[in-house]
Amino acid sequence: MKRIQLIILSAFLLLVMNGCGNGVADVSYESTSEQVPASAKQENPGTAQDPGSSEINDGFAITESDQIPGWKKLEAKVPLSELTEFGSQPLEDSEEFEFSFHFPGDWAMSHTVFYDENNQKIAEIPPVVLLKPGQETEFLTYNPSEVSDEELLTKADFPVSSYKGSRAVTRVATERDNWYPHIYRITDGTYGFSVVLYSGTLDDKSQALFDRIASTVRF
Repeated sequence: MKRIQLIILSAFLLLVMNGCGNGVADVSYESTSEQVPASAKQENPGTAQDPGSSEINDGFAITESDQIPGWKKLEAKVPLSELTEFGSQPLEDSEEFEFSFHFPGDWAMSHTVFYDENNQKIAEIPPVVLLKPGQETEFLTYNPSEVSDEELLTKADFPVSSYKGSRAVTRVATERDNWYPHIYRITDGTYGFSVVLYSGTLDDKSQALFDRIASTVRF
């Protein structure tokens, strides 16, 4: 079990340190205040004239939300990864994983990163992992690395629909200020889906918004 926990922690640290290497989404906390590229606004149908479906890139599409007025719905098809001692690594010749969730209509999306109405990075989607037998509990348990500057503030169960889930809130000190990642992990026992949402402060409004977004995840 300790080995699996180390693997999961290593995977998240690689996300933080290595950015987009090996197809892994960039979750560098230092860049959470970066501005959205101009191309992201052009790609995101939420800012386009046509409110209908639009392909952002292969496997990603956004439409108007059919659940929450004024929001958008992301439907995606992505390759699966696995957890190894070297972190999260893409699986060769694996099936593709389909998922969806809803998010505020004034957010823009570029690849797997989301930007808010102020063009600040606010969320991203790490690789989806195919869990091996016995990894479900370890996947749902997030513990910051002892060698990082990340501090675990709270963690709790966060079930979504028929899935098991967890929510961990941490604090990361950057050169400019503190950031508070809200790390949601959701699993059906076979697949492990994660979404990380960022806030510059801890407040009930951000927490309620992030919880609402995570509660719409389906796969």
